[in-house]
Amino acid sequence: MFLKETCPPLAVLWSMKMYCYHRIESPRAIDITEIKNLISPGWRVVIQFGSTSSCSPELLAELNQAAKLIGPDLQIRFWGHFGEQFNASILRSIPEATNVIIDGMNNCINICDLSYLSNLKELNLGASGFDVPDILSIEALHGLDTLFIGENKKSNIDLIHLRKYQKLRDFGTGGQFKNIDVITQLPKLRNLSLLQIKNTLDLSFVSKIRNLQDLSVQFGGYESIAEIEAPELRELRIMRVRGLKELGDIGRFPRLEKLEISGQIQLDSLKLGENPLLRDIYISTCKTLSRIDGFEGLPKLEQLWLFRTALDYDAFISAKMPSSLRGITFFNGGKKKDDVIEKDLSLKGYRKYQFEACVAPISEV
Repeated sequence: MFLKETCPPLAVLWSMKMYCYHRIESPRAIDITEIKNLISPGWRVVIQFGSTSSCSPELLAELNQAAKLIGPDLQIRFWGHFGEQFNASILRSIPEATNVIIDGMNNCINICDLSYLSNLKELNLGASGFDVPDILSIEALHGLDTLFIGENKKSNIDLIHLRKYQKLRDFGTGGQFKNIDVITQLPKLRNLSLLQIKNTLDLSFVSKIRNLQDLSVQFGGYESIAEIEAPELRELRIMRVRGLKELGDIGRFPRLEKLEISGQIQLDSLKLGENPLLRDIYISTCKTLSRIDGFEGLPKLEQLWLFRTALDYDAFISAKMPSSLRGITFFNGGKKKDDVIEKDLSLKGYRKYQFEACVAPISEV
């Protein structure tokens, strides 16, 4: 048994709950004690199978028992199955599963056997190899609190069925937008991730989600998100949205604590506004970004990461910064100049931007 990657599965695409993960690839047996020992605050365990050909009835029985005893901190993942068909009827053998990922499948059958998972709380369905538009009508899924639904063969999944998901807190979709405005009727929805958005999609529905706290907009194409209002928003991530030129005044999110912007090559300016709670700003590979206004309105800013922007360092460092700011990283890609900047920041009393650790040693059992 090998412990593989320690980053969250699909972390870039589905980052609502930021856990670190120990991955166990295709085990020959399930050691419940070992799994429990690996779980700690902020950490979960993934048991994953790139092929189910070696999943004996005995192994599946052990896996089912582990899922029953451990709950959502044990994630069961079926992925890839390159060159072979994934038969979702295997789910019938793990009815106690509470946290399941099925992703990267180009050939998938019997996906409606999700109906056997009556205890399911978290589901990441990123498999593309099925065509079941009403997959979300399965009653066993209506009690989910976390759901990501990715592309299928025709991107024709009808989200209207989500009106029955009254416990749903975290929702993400990759290219599935039919009747998406139904999510505004979900009383517990707090976290939303929109992947592969189309420029024809009206994002005004996002403003109707009453208690939205975490929003990710990633990939696809869209020119502006300035119409989005979310007064309770704590975290905002904008990543690789083609054609995005305008974010609007970030001050319209008065409770914002973390801001991440990456891969926005047409964004030339950023207005931070009055953000009294904003602590952490991460900006990466925004090569036309030459102006950021509003640092003086961030009394709690602690860390700032600026990587490959068009910002002039001398102009940046001469601006009035909040006294709360402790960590700055400023890289524009030229080693000699970046080394000089790093030294200058250190002399000014700034440390490097501190990342949260998400690393465990690779081990063999």
